[in-house]
Amino acid sequence: MKTYRIITPLVFFLLVFTSCSEETEEYSHIGKTQGRAVSFRPEDTSQLKSMGHIRDWAFLPGDRIGVFAVDMRNLDGNQRPTDLYAVNKCFMYDGQNFNPEREEDRLFVLNQKLAFYAYYPYNPSMDHSWLRLDFSVCPFQDGWEHSPHESLGESWHHLGSDLIVAVNEEGITGDIIPLRFRHMMAMVEVELNHGIDRTADSIILSRKYLNCTVDMMYSKAYISDTLKYDVRMSLISGYDGTSWYRALIPEQEVQQDSLLLRIYAGGKEYLHYADDYFGFKSGVTHNFRFSLPCTITLSHTSGGTVSGGGTRHCGDYVTVKAEMDKGYNFSGWYEDDKKVSGYLHYSFMANGDRTLEARFYPLNK
Repeated sequence: MKTYRIITPLVFFLLVFTSCSEETEEYSHIGKTQGRAVSFRPEDTSQLKSMGHIRDWAFLPGDRIGVFAVDMRNLDGNQRPTDLYAVNKCFMYDGQNFNPEREEDRLFVLNQKLAFYAYYPYNPSMDHSWLRLDFSVCPFQDGWEHSPHESLGESWHHLGSDLIVAVNEEGITGDIIPLRFRHMMAMVEVELNHGIDRTADSIILSRKYLNCTVDMMYSKAYISDTLKYDVRMSLISGYDGTSWYRALIPEQEVQQDSLLLRIYAGGKEYLHYADDYFGFKSGVTHNFRFSLPCTITLSHTSGGTVSGGGTRHCGDYVTVKAEMDKGYNFSGWYEDDKKVSGYLHYSFMANGDRTLEARFYPLNK
């Protein structure tokens, strides 16, 4: 499978393909058996890291792509193909190249000016779609790696994390055709500091479009309906009071002040709104960082005063201060009747709600 080398273990999301055109056309050039057979090789995509794109990924042996070929001499006035040279040929990765999986998947070429279009993960029922793919993202993106959608069949039990497509319109320069793959979904990543003492129950990406049509010729995804859905984000990892969540959605715009995220933790709901107008762009990782609020409650015995309590955010450094009245001494800061500090100024990182008491005693005791 294609894997992501980001922060955490591999996570899968359920993505469903359907064909977006009817099979009403005969293709006279399909099934050519003359000329030389070609294979495909993915180009290095590590340079995309510096461009803000979805971070490093790699194909693994056994991954399969679907390949279309177009004779560039057969285009209509809108630069769309009037004929397809090859349709949805299945090529499997061997660690270096993509080779035809079966004899009928072999792709023979002569000296035609061919353009090649590929997509991953391979869908055997994609068929004649005129290089347009209907694509839907599942709104429940947490846990699909543990319970694949069995109704999609055995070949769909291992789905990639994203729809990616590749284009080569430079013509045939050898027996191995280079393909430059591009992610067609936008990745939303949330870093949530919830503190060591609690975890988030779930994070919901609020009211987003999930259905789109992907034009392989132009590597562009278009929203295909007006329905919006809540997306339950996938928990990727957690460490030392911080968790990372992720979701994939089609490219779309976000209006200023619109509800962006709903975070559920400790029986409470926390809402986050878009500060400005912006867009989720395909192939780009959009990072958000949030910290849950926590309350520092202070009290004291007679003989002094305290300050520094109130509402903070998890991850903030907090300093609470005690000041003795004349004729009193300071015993320390206590939490749940246990002494946590003997200093008048007590500093700590907020990792959840805390209730602290400053205790004083008269000097004559």
